[in-house]
Amino acid sequence: MTMFSMRLAVRSWKIRRRPTDGKRRMVVFGAGEGGRLLLHALTRDTASSYAPVALLDDSPLKQRLTIEGVPVKGTGAGLEEVASAYRADILAIAVPSADSALIRDLTERAEACGLATLVLPPATPADSLPSSSSVRARRRHGLVRTTSCWVARVIAT
Repeated sequence: MTMFSMRLAVRSWKIRRRPTDGKRRMVVFGAGEGGRLLLHALTRDTASSYAPVALLDDSPLKQRLTIEGVPVKGTGAGLEEVASAYRADILAIAVPSADSALIRDLTERAEACGLATLVLPPATPADSLPSSSSVRARRRHGLVRTTSCWVARVIAT
């Protein structure tokens, strides 16, 4: 039991001390399974150029959670305030089931406050777990129809 406690304490300390220097600061919309998997991939990938700094989720049950050391700081309505408070560069929409209206609304609001937008595409049974390169840049022209929404299929650089 003591060994488990020590390992948990060390892991928690490492997660909280993640460096964000030189990385693009990311707000993630979606604290569900897609958001959790994306955060897990980003926090474990030392070569990733993204540093998740805050989560947003519209579910009242997910407020005040911390996932992979990243706090849920509000709902989608508070995007502008959270992005400003955390000096974010990017909004990642990690809701694979999001419809085009939600993606469009979040993208327009993100662009209005100077954020680039990335979208985690819908998962298919053949997909593996997401990695830091799973998010895609959303473009107004160049969208591809998937089973649940329109998303870009361009790898973000």
